[in-house]
Amino acid sequence: MYGAGVAYITILDKNGDEGIGSCFHIGDNVFITARHVVENCTIKEIGTTVHQRRLFETEDTHSSGMVKVSLDYTPKTTCNFKGPYFHPDEKIDIAALIIEDLNCPTLLLGDHLDDWLGDEFLLSNAIIMGYPIIPFSSHPILVVSKCEINAIVDKYTGGHPHFILSTMARGGFSGGAVISENGFVLGIAVESLISNHQPTELGYTSVMSVEAIYNCISHHRIVPKSIDLRWDGFWNKE
Repeated sequence: MYGAGVAYITILDKNGDEGIGSCFHIGDNVFITARHVVENCTIKEIGTTVHQRRLFETEDTHSSGMVKVSLDYTPKTTCNFKGPYFHPDEKIDIAALIIEDLNCPTLLLGDHLDDWLGDEFLLSNAIIMGYPIIPFSSHPILVVSKCEINAIVDKYTGGHPHFILSTMARGGFSGGAVISENGFVLGIAVESLISNHQPTELGYTSVMSVEAIYNCISHHRIVPKSIDLRWDGFWNKE
């Protein structure tokens, strides 16, 4: 349902070294990623890697069980995009891109705003999807990992609440989507919480909750129609 909606971003840093991050589609060609993936970098390529069928019901679907199948979602790469559009607070690790060349399913953002969050997600199941580097792989591969929510943290450095996942942190997951067992996006993978400059893999996988995404697209007036309808125009108000 979601794989073809998650893309990789290959970048060149200021030293010319290549890196990789992730992004995901939230509607109307708007893709969300982590700010640090694209800031002060040259975006070399953005692409998807998953073949995914699209199912359409017909008039007799309920009686026959038959549906039409389309193979619209096929892997594609592009270097055409608009943005990045950064969150207005430079400390918030969120950015958006508009990528019209990629045909992707839409990932549904959750409606759990910061003030509404309690402990209801603790020990619930989720998946994280992104493009960490796999040694010896000749091309980017979507990595999907099952996990559970172990904690919710308000960092003393400020910002939005972060979910702590049970899965191992890996470079390249940054900007990837974390999807609840109920089928909506819990948040975006932004960092590995480490101390004393330890390796990324020894930290906690930290996922920023969705309100930061809403604030970013609202600030830049790039709210997809599906979100505008679901929220009755809330994110397009001054």
